[in-house]
Amino acid sequence: SEPPAPLAPGVKAIALPGAEGGVFLDYLAYDASQHRVWVPASGTGRVDVIDARTGTLTPIDGWPTKEIERHGQKRAMGPTAATVGNGVVYIGNRGDSTVCAVDAKTLAKKGCVGLDSTPDGLQYVAATHEVWVTTPRDKQIRILDVRKPREPKAVGKIDFDGEPEGFAVDNKRKVFFTN
Repeated sequence: SEPPAPLAPGVKAIALPGAEGGVFLDYLAYDASQHRVWVPASGTGRVDVIDARTGTLTPIDGWPTKEIERHGQKRAMGPTAATVGNGVVYIGNRGDSTVCAVDAKTLAKKGCVGLDSTPDGLQYVAATHEVWVTTPRDKQIRILDVRKPREPKAVGKIDFDGEPEGFAVDNKRKVFFTN
């Protein structure tokens, strides 16, 4: 095979441990208050937290994984989505269909909530102290109450004709947009 193309000036590659042959990534998050990039590294069973100032990588191990078949291919799935909340980062895990809070400073795992569907994208909605979770396979968005940031609690769902996946939030007007 050909060597990878050189990176653009100022761009630095950071290798993820345990990602030999690649790793499935979906929704990364940047926590400006801690200067950290959160990388849910799916099949590795880890969430890799990168200090944006130094490039130092700190893994959070022990996330459940599960082998899933999609489009005729089997692969291990685990944590795949992150969103930054109030002093915590929420991690969606396809390995066990949970959303868990992680302390943004200490990186300690806190409370989790189980869903009856596989989480895809997560978005913290500051205006309402909620995390909205897309579950496109069920054509729904799940709503988590995070007024107690370390204790997410499922409180509702919205049904759609299609499969909501992408999103944007206007916290000022309290509007959530999805595809």
